[in-house]
Amino acid sequence: MTSRLRTRPPVKHDAIVQHLRSLVVGDKALRPGERVPTRSEIEEHFGVSTMTVQRAFDRVIEEGFLTVAGKAGTVVAAHPPHRHRFVLSVPGHPGDSRWVRFWDLLVHEAEQWGQGTPSHMVVAQDADPEIGPLEAEHLAQEIADHRVAGILLVTDTPWITSALLRGADIPRVAFSGLKPNSDVPGISLGAEGNLWFSRAVERLHARGRKRLALITVPGLAQPRHLDLWQQQLAKHRLVCEQAFIQMAGQWDARWATNLVLTLFRGQADQRPDALVVADDNLVEQVCAGLQQLGLRVPEDLDVVAHANFPLPAPSPLPLMRLGFDIPQVFALAMDLLLRQQRREGVPRVTVVHPRFEDESAQRSEGVSP
Repeated sequence: MTSRLRTRPPVKHDAIVQHLRSLVVGDKALRPGERVPTRSEIEEHFGVSTMTVQRAFDRVIEEGFLTVAGKAGTVVAAHPPHRHRFVLSVPGHPGDSRWVRFWDLLVHEAEQWGQGTPSHMVVAQDADPEIGPLEAEHLAQEIADHRVAGILLVTDTPWITSALLRGADIPRVAFSGLKPNSDVPGISLGAEGNLWFSRAVERLHARGRKRLALITVPGLAQPRHLDLWQQQLAKHRLVCEQAFIQMAGQWDARWATNLVLTLFRGQADQRPDALVVADDNLVEQVCAGLQQLGLRVPEDLDVVAHANFPLPAPSPLPLMRLGFDIPQVFALAMDLLLRQQRREGVPRVTVVHPRFEDESAQRSEGVSP
């Protein structure tokens, strides 16, 4: 008998938990501070033991929906999670092969957000079914249980709506391309590289450079990206050699050093006189290659490197950094989430324009892809 009780699904317990949450969540929800039915009333209504009711109350109180207010009994909490607990979802964890600097900065902003206010943001690591199926299911369940006020996703995949959100109507924003994979409002940094490539080429052309090399990463090495790169070079009548376009993966950026050693050997009038590094995770290795060759920046060549401000990748060389102000980007994402929470409309995609380090302003605009 004892064994059956331990393995039997807690149907009544879960039903009581759902009932108590429903008193807080929804159009007819009680207001913060309002009293909920007593434990005796719940016990009688569901026909269960006192212990079952107490366990259900303990769980909902721990989740932050209810609080005990002395003689007033159990009341709705002042700041329940479905209004104040936001989540940053990251498909990885620091130190794994997928982790990038951009996520470091987002995590830092998430952990600082909401200080001094009733709201806060937590970080859900490995929340991807291919990496952490248990973590992904846990996050999906938290959303289903109304424990998430809004979710910011560092990437956009079909899984977001098909399995993670499960039709939940909560504020959501994802870092995406111009044509998101899901129905989650997106933030596109540089319009999938279009604006970033354009600005890099324009700056180097203005400095009189003629032969531009590109070291990019797989995500920005798709045909549409390389076509744009070549179009920008042709527009400014710059040398457009296939050998000057190379790729290294963020997961093993050491190959970027070898690419530099290959690209910049030879006579000065034949090798590139400028280099564009499309990902900040490659910067140290690129600089190592230039130093091995004894090349000087900017005397021998100019280098434009992708950067995430305010913590660009460290470099011993005077690079021109072009990228995105992550505190501003994070503030934009939170504004989009809070506007959705207020039932205000938001753009399908918001494009953030890159800026050089010597520029203070970074602008963004909503677009309809």
